[in-house]
Amino acid sequence: MGLTLSLAPLYGNTGTSTVADRVEVQNFSVDSSGDLESFDNYIFMPPVTLQPNGEVTASIMMNNVSSICGFQFEIKLPEGITIPKDEDDYYLAELSTLRTSAKKHSIFEVTSLSNGNIQVICSSMTNATFKNNSGEVAKLTFVADAALEEGVYEVQLIDVRLSDTDAKVDHVGNVSAYIIVGEYKRGVSADWGTIVLPYDTRSTENVQLYAPADADLSAGTIRVEAIDNIAANTPCLFKRLNNSATISFPIVSEGIATGISVSASSVVDGWTTYGCYYNKVFTPHESESVYYIAEDKFWFANQSFEVDAFRCWFEAPSVANIGCYRIVTSEDEVTGIGTINTNESPQKIFDLQGRRLKEVQNQ
Repeated sequence: MGLTLSLAPLYGNTGTSTVADRVEVQNFSVDSSGDLESFDNYIFMPPVTLQPNGEVTASIMMNNVSSICGFQFEIKLPEGITIPKDEDDYYLAELSTLRTSAKKHSIFEVTSLSNGNIQVICSSMTNATFKNNSGEVAKLTFVADAALEEGVYEVQLIDVRLSDTDAKVDHVGNVSAYIIVGEYKRGVSADWGTIVLPYDTRSTENVQLYAPADADLSAGTIRVEAIDNIAANTPCLFKRLNNSATISFPIVSEGIATGISVSASSVVDGWTTYGCYYNKVFTPHESESVYYIAEDKFWFANQSFEVDAFRCWFEAPSVANIGCYRIVTSEDEVTGIGTINTNESPQKIFDLQGRRLKEVQNQ
């Protein structure tokens, strides 16, 4: 996966000089046990925010290693969200000119299927290829019903296929994307969690945002510092300030980020924080230095766990030697218990109902 790195200060109103590395990443989830990171060529749709009775234009993005000249997929929409048509009865969907032109890719068709899905086909009569290896290839317009409830809605890209100049077809399969209607809301069962959103948000009377500040490896603690605002696509921690089972993250700016990126925030000794807009599964042999937040602590990933969309994970600078880190705020508030040595037998993790978990989902 190609990464484009640049430095930009993304955290707002914090007492430290936190600087984040903006990392261009793929932005998807997949309807299978695999991970799209394993594909050389794939199509995905970044998340967008849509208001009830509103309209938004979403980008269809393609990352590719091969010289791709065409693609096709079906769109399955949730109830209450549609792609409208213009006065000539054509769907409001178009080829993007960022990586090609209408002359090079003269075939771009968007039609209804008998199964209720909408099919998108793009190809070239001359085998013209899309320039560069990452970026927008199409645009789709979505509208939401006036009575649609706020929440996160899944859009499925079904049977995604890409073809190269040698007529080789990559069958990616089904890819999921998300439309946030209204502001993002999260059901929570613990005080601490992680968040990454496609829009600017802020702390409220019900939730406080935090940025990682530093870590004390000998004490087994990671210190975090309260912040008022967070930029779009910036992963951070949050703490609920009451016992509410649902937390809302307000939209605080008109503009929604057009580039899909998350930031990797340096902590200490190379610690980084990553956010994702897709469901990502880590297994122990793939995650020697990965930590996640659960039950108000940083846990070393010594067993399989899943990072859900709009959540984060953490990578230590080397193979971990501490099984659990406590969270310490700038007010010296310590959560959790003492550290756990990962040289011992694997930890038994339980949920709040006392049930042992085989796979752990981070907060």
